[in-house]
Amino acid sequence: DLGATQFAVTSGALPDGLTLSTAGVMSGTPTTVGQFAFTVSATDTIGSTGSKSYSFQVGCPSLSVTTGLLPDGQVGKTYSQALVVSGGQSPWTWSLLQGQLPSGLTLSSAGVIAGTPTGVEQQTIAFQCVDAKGCSTNGVVTISIKPLPSVDLQVLLIPAAPSAIAGQDFTYSIIVTNRGGTVASSVVLTGTVDAKAQIQSAGGGSVVGQIASWNLGAVPGGASIARQIVVRSTTTGTMTNSAAVNALEPDSDSANNSLSTSTSVT
Repeated sequence: DLGATQFAVTSGALPDGLTLSTAGVMSGTPTTVGQFAFTVSATDTIGSTGSKSYSFQVGCPSLSVTTGLLPDGQVGKTYSQALVVSGGQSPWTWSLLQGQLPSGLTLSSAGVIAGTPTGVEQQTIAFQCVDAKGCSTNGVVTISIKPLPSVDLQVLLIPAAPSAIAGQDFTYSIIVTNRGGTVASSVVLTGTVDAKAQIQSAGGGSVVGQIASWNLGAVPGGASIARQIVVRSTTTGTMTNSAAVNALEPDSDSANNSLSTSTSVT
């Protein structure tokens, strides 16, 4: 009986995180990626020895980008979105491989796409993520930058009938619609009547001479508000009345902020 044989690494080095027991068992958790060469010698109890050289490859762990669809950005509005990777060892370093980000955005080494977009566009980029051990994976995402929702107020002035009668009340409906995608604030509606007519009532508005006005407050995107104005023409002919609306925010289509309509008076 020659007894237990003893094993040892006599040249080269095992991968970091691995050890070789005297019983010849190599175990542990590799922590470094790479190719490792080493020689193991075996010695029995009477001093007989033998050796063999080995080459051991430690590969990269599985890395995968888990970021799916990125949310759309809006022109002039701060954007920030982190890319996400699964696997590997932190810290991860990100870089752009191909394509270009929308104007105003950058990709940080920490994997955050951030900035303030300056124009409407759509860009597809390819990027790389490298972990602390040098292992890498690539990914592709598309970023769309949309226009910032705007205020678009439209005013309609609708007569109750095709014609009016002199000396009798005549009603107009005034409808304000915000056709934009964001709230219009401090909205003011005005109605101006012909010099030959008088305002009889203005349904919750204030009247000064030939002008009625309403403070409508906030009008959400897609919402409409209606008001009525009752007028009376003192003479026959044609009376021309108008309505106008404005808000605190700039309007994307100011052409429909005002409207005039002519009504025959008999």
